[in-house]
Formats: sequence, structure tokens, C-alpha cells
Amino acid sequence: MATILIVDDHPDNREFLMTLLGHVGHTLLEATDGAEALAIVRAARPELVIADLFMPIMDGYEFARQLRADPAIAQTKVIYCTAAYLESEARALAQSVGVGHILATPAAPGVILDTVADALAHPTLARAPGTTVPPAEDFDHEYMRLLTNKLAHKVDELALANTWLAALLDLSQRLATVRNPAELLQTCCDAARSIIGAQSAAIQIFDDDGQSTRHFCASGLNANAAAQPLEIGLLARLRAAGHPLRLRDIGADMRNSGFQARHPPMGSFLGVPIESAAQRYGVLYLTDKLGGEEFSAEEEQIAITLAAQTAIAYENAQRYDALRNHAIAIEQEMAERTNAEERLRLYTHRLETLHAIDWAILPAQSPQAIAQAALQLIRQLVPFRRASIMTFDFAVGEAEIWATETNLPTDLHAGMRISLAEFLGIDTLRQGRPFLVHDLRELEKPAPLYQHLLKDGIRSYMSMPIIVQTDLIGTINIAPQQLGGFAPEHIDIAREVAAQLAVAIQNLRLFEQVRVGRERLQRLSQQLVRTQESERRKIARELHDEIGQSLTAAQLNLQVLIGITDLSELPARLEDSLALIDRVLQQVRTLSLDLRPSMLDDLGLVPALRWYVNRQAERAGFSVELHMDQTPERFPPDLETTCFRIAQEALNNIVRYAQAKNVVVELHQRDTILHLTISDDGVGFDVAAALRRAATGRSLGLVSMQERAVLLGGMIQFDSAPDRGTTIFVELPLATPLEAARQIERRSNSR
Repeated sequence: MATILIVDDHPDNREFLMTLLGHVGHTLLEATDGAEALAIVRAARPELVIADLFMPIMDGYEFARQLRADPAIAQTKVIYCTAAYLESEARALAQSVGVGHILATPAAPGVILDTVADALAHPTLARAPGTTVPPAEDFDHEYMRLLTNKLAHKVDELALANTWLAALLDLSQRLATVRNPAELLQTCCDAARSIIGAQSAAIQIFDDDGQSTRHFCASGLNANAAAQPLEIGLLARLRAAGHPLRLRDIGADMRNSGFQARHPPMGSFLGVPIESAAQRYGVLYLTDKLGGEEFSAEEEQIAITLAAQTAIAYENAQRYDALRNHAIAIEQEMAERTNAEERLRLYTHRLETLHAIDWAILPAQSPQAIAQAALQLIRQLVPFRRASIMTFDFAVGEAEIWATETNLPTDLHAGMRISLAEFLGIDTLRQGRPFLVHDLRELEKPAPLYQHLLKDGIRSYMSMPIIVQTDLIGTINIAPQQLGGFAPEHIDIAREVAAQLAVAIQNLRLFEQVRVGRERLQRLSQQLVRTQESERRKIARELHDEIGQSLTAAQLNLQVLIGITDLSELPARLEDSLALIDRVLQQVRTLSLDLRPSMLDDLGLVPALRWYVNRQAERAGFSVELHMDQTPERFPPDLETTCFRIAQEALNNIVRYAQAKNVVVELHQRDTILHLTISDDGVGFDVAAALRRAATGRSLGLVSMQERAVLLGGMIQFDSAPDRGTTIFVELPLATPLEAARQIERRSNSR
């Protein structure tokens, strides 16, 4: 067995490789970056190094170059790890530094073990005779191209999201014209398989008793072979739980999963319930992700949206089917012809109006436009004195009126914001049920909202919840023409429209997220280029104006010393030269600390942050208070770097803009969360205005701090106002981003 060094800045990746290789008997070492790895190689002389390509401080390429440049360790064998889509570009650069093996991640354990065995069995890849390590300029060029390819991959992901959104909109338009439930379900099933990219897909709709199957359709497999009983298995679990189920491997024995033995073998599995705000109809499941080992979280969200569209379309198709059957019954019962024709006309009008609402809200470009279009069409089905659509913002405790529809004068208008504390029935609405007030005059102490309604002559009103997934985002509010006039069909219509609005708003949000993400990526890319050029200009000025001049003066002194004849001048010249050299060393040290303080790597976050805060205070002339926990252990490198850079940006802003006299910096660990607070008594600023400027690319300081915190699964909050100082609250998880997100969600729910 061999001694192997694992080099990766991600702890999870290192732990996986060390567990796998340790299981087969190898002796293992680990490092978090290339610089640390070089020191370990020189000291321990491992037979093999497995290194990630992209790491902070020193990446895999620079590590290999310095390794090959040192004759004592140049023959050490190296394996590179890189993403599969970068494998071909990385291979040429790897070979130029004597690395002949590349692991395209994610890789199966067997592939990793085979690659390690092959690398240990063969000598180090030799360069052609007479060649040397490529110049740094060539390496930087190739490396920048590799990074550009990685950015292009992210752009491809945005393009995929756009494709998903377009497919969802196209499906909505097609479903609006389908009447037959079986045809509708098959259309949805085929679309789900195509949009998400699965080997097969199936939809199972339950009967009213919930014990049998009403409709079953499949895409990519035989429907008879795929059908399964409801009492056992994954679909029964999915139906009972009511939330998505995503598995990497469903298992080798199909009977353990509840599927029939003749069902085709399956690997990965994704299932979601098909339900509307009123009823759960069945399940949609997909198997065997094409081009991957499992379905992603994004694909799970797309499946949820598809299931919601299927539920609404199925409801409409059921009603249309019921209408058709009812029309046949009317023809058989001529005695009820007049009443039946009227009911048919009203129901047809209802369906046509609901479809018209679908068509009206699809092209709308904002939630307000969607709301206004829906209200104008609801009036055709539900006679009312007044109707409005509101959105709820529980974070700030306010509701905003998106649209109103009335012929009466009123103080309640679009854009008006109302405190959520004034609303009744929030708990009922959260449960997806309508909230009815039969007579507002019976309220003992009506809130200002209901006082406005009473002033407008409103006596009764109904609020129908608009729910996206499980979140209450707003309500449709309808005041009938008569006191307590809530007909059952009117309640059903309001529920159907609320479900349609929820899907439309969710689609609009997805589109907006894609657009904002694309714009933010463009702004950050531009800021990265500007920052790089600014840093290069700064370093060039430092080298030319300061260090260059000092070295020139030292050179002149040395030239004078060569031809000196009077030895009495020698000491003065030497002292002057030593002073110049000391000055150059100090300038180089200052330049190095400005780029990245070595103290952060050597001693950790607390000493480095204490040093930097005191240094800025001394430079800017403000008073500083430090409150920091003395922790015996180091924090993860990524967390230390992120926390230091956020503090650095905040203190730089204080120096440049705040005009503060007193600054307080606090750093504390609470459980698995690191809390950083930076406060000053300066001039302050308008946070909302600053964030709006950042959104247009004019100032990215706050955005860069937000991005750094979010990348680690953390959160950041800015509290400031003009002439009131500024406080920045930062929470960074000590756990992985996924675990941290769950912890933050639990804390938010507990509040």
C-alpha cells in the first residue's frame, strides 16, 4: 500500500477520498491548498498526490509546476480532479506539467480506485527531452481559458432554465385547448418526460374512493407493466406524505418498492403529488434521469410546477367532461330542457371565462398586470360591488393592493400598503380555506381596513387564498352585491382563479429569477474584470513609484562605492544603501499585506481581523472596540476568508464614506453559526437606495458582501439610515451550505 496526499479545499471531497482509499489500506495525508501540499510533499514524500484543479491561494496547476521544478520531489506522481465538462481542456495543461491521470468528477468509487492503481503502477509522465515547465504567461492564458469555459457552463445552466420556462408556457397554452382527461394527462406525462429529461414518466390518478386507479398513462414504458397497487410502495408513500420524493437509486428488487415484478428496472426516481388548492388527484413520477445519476433539486421544482399545471388542467377537463355528460342527460330529459340549458350556458360561460383568464394572464409581464386582467374577467362570472387582489409580505408585516375593480368611490387603491395586523383569518387562509365575513357591522372593534370597507358601503366580503406550493402569498377579496351573498359556485370560481393566479405568478417569478440571475452574473463578471485591472494598476504604481525609485537609489550608491577612493565616505554610503533596502522591504511587506495578510493563513481569523481593524483605525483616526471570542481551533479556510473579506469591505467603506469616530467589531460563535457585527456612528446611508444602485451595476460593494455570504449558505443584513450610523449583521455557518440553509430555515420558522 502507498502513502497518498489528498489536496482539496472542500472538506467533503477530502473526507470521501480518504474514506474510500483508507478502506483499501493506503496511508493518507490531507491538505487544503497547493502551498500546504508542497510543504507536506517535501516533508513526507508521498508516492502519489490527488489534487483538485481550482483552489484558493495555490491551485492544482501551480502546485504541479512548483513540484516539477524541485528536483528532490519532481518524480512524485499526481492525479488531477476536475469537473467532467472541463476534462478535455484540462488534459493538455496537465500533461505539460507531467500529470498523466485525470479524474472527471463526479466519479464512481471503482473508477477512482482503478485510476489510483494505474497511477501507482506507472512512472511519472515525462516531458519531451529538452523541454521545461511552460512559462507562467502561457500557463495563465490556458488557465484563464479554462475558467472562461467554466463560466460558459454556468451560462448554459441559465439557458436551460430559460428553456424550461418556455416549455412550461408552451404546455400551458396547449393544455388550455385540451378537453379529454386521458389526452390531457398523456400530454402532461409526455411533456414532463421531455422537459426534465427522463427515461420514463407516468401519471396515476386516483378514483374518488382513493382505493383504485381512475386514469393511468405512461411515457417511455408500457402502462400495463408499470401499474402498481395503491396500498404499498413508493406511490402509496408519496400519496400519503403529500410532498415530493427524490431517490438516487430505487433499488435492485422492484417488489421492495411496491412495483410489480414485470415493471422495467429503474435507477433514479422523482415523484410529486398532483394536487390543487382544493384536492389531491394523484401522482406524477419519473425514473432514470438521462445524462445523470439522479434528478436535481431544480428538476424537482419543475416537476412540482408541472404537477400543479396538470391538477388545474385536470380539474377543468373534469368539469368539461361533466358538462358534456350533463348535456347528454338533458337531451334525454326534455321536461327539464329549459333549466338544463340555462345551467349549461352558465357553466360553459364559466369555463370560457376561466380559459379567458388563462389566456389573459399568460402574456402579462408583472403580477399587477396579471391581477388586473383576472379581476376584469371575474366580474363576468361573479357579480360583486368591489373586488381586489392583495399580496402578503410576512417579512415586513404588510400587504400591498395589486389591483382593484369597483364602480364605487373608495380610499383603497392599487399600490396601497396595509399592516397585516389589521387582517382577520390569516390562519384560515394559510390552510388553503376561504375566509368569509357575513356582516362587518358585527365586529366589535373593526380595524382601519374594515372601517374603510364600511365607509365604502361594504357589509360582507370573502377572501380566497393564493397559495404557491405551501406558501400563502396573497388573496382574492370579493364583496358581494347582497349581504352574505356567497353562492357555492362563486366560492368555487374564486378558488379556481386563485389557483390559476398562483401558477401564473410562480411562472413569472421563475422568469424573473432567471433574468435577475443573468444580469447579476453579467455585472459580477464586469466588476471582476474592473477589479483585476484596478489591482494591477495599483501594484504597477507601487512597484514603479516606490520600490523602483528606492532600488534605483540603492543602485547609484553601489555604483559610487565601486569607484570610491576616500574610505571615510564608505560608512555613510553603506548606511544609506541599507536604509534604502529596509525601505524596499517594508514597501514589499506592506504591498503583500494589502493583497492578502499572511496572518490570516498562519494564525487564523481572529488575530488577522484584530490586526486589520487596529491598522485601519490607526490609519483613519477613529476609535475602535473589539469583542471577539478566543477560540482554540481554527475555522474552515473558506469561512475565514469570507468573514475577513466582508469585514475588510465594511471597514473600507467606513474609511471612505462614513466619517465615523467610533467603530465596534464583534465576532462570536453561537452553536454552529459564526456571528460578525460591525457598527459605526458615521453619517449612515439609505440601504434601499444603495441596493437599487447596486442592482444597476453602479456600486457592487454591498452585492459582493451579499454574494460572499450566500456562497457559504449564510446571510447578511444592513441596518442604516442617514445621520444614524450603520450596523452590518453577518451569520456564516460552520457546517456545509446545505446544512446551514436548513438551520437558518428552522430559526426563521421558530420566530
